[in-house]
Amino acid sequence: MSDGNAEKTAEKTVKQRLKELEVKEKELDIKRAELDVATLELNLSQELWDDHISKASPRRQGVATFDGAKIGWDSCRSVSDFLLEQEFLGSDHIVIEFSSPGGDVFAGLKLFDEITRFRNNGDRQVTTVCRGYSASMAAVLLQAGDDRVIGSESLLMLHEISTGAIGKAFELRDEAEFADRVTRRICDIFARRSRLNSDEIFAKIDRRDWWITAEEAVDLGFADRVG
Repeated sequence: MSDGNAEKTAEKTVKQRLKELEVKEKELDIKRAELDVATLELNLSQELWDDHISKASPRRQGVATFDGAKIGWDSCRSVSDFLLEQEFLGSDHIVIEFSSPGGDVFAGLKLFDEITRFRNNGDRQVTTVCRGYSASMAAVLLQAGDDRVIGSESLLMLHEISTGAIGKAFELRDEAEFADRVTRRICDIFARRSRLNSDEIFAKIDRRDWWITAEEAVDLGFADRVG
């Protein structure tokens, strides 16, 4: 190859390399621009989130309520989500208010466990409050709080769990035995901080509803204070 051809080939190679470098530089500029946009979007999202929190509803600020709602899977799931939100936000104190006729015992027991987990996973305090009345499973959930508060004119109601079972005689017997076991377990929960033992509580609710005033609830150990 002549010197002239060699120079042309080298020049062509240099130009090709320069073009490749220009393309890569443009690609890099594009990636930098995309990163800048992503950073701006992230900052905006954080600003919007901070603004959302600052203007949040009482629920977001640490209060969840069962305002006339039954204890069910949907309502308990809402409070479970609330607990996760408060854990994410680093809240060290939350309030759960009950004005409820009670409801599904198993949905309620699941929520009871989740409130207990929230309390035990870090230095957190849960205040449970009865407003108006907390009946059946709502009265059980009141016991999940570190500080259990009952309104001065509010009432608690305890009773055996209801199954509404139908079927053959052996099925009804099995259902009644199971209901008795669960009721006993509920009595154990009330007895943990009560001056009554589990058997005494069971005797109080055997085949009847047991309505308790605010003062009686504090005296029996089902609430810590009237407020």
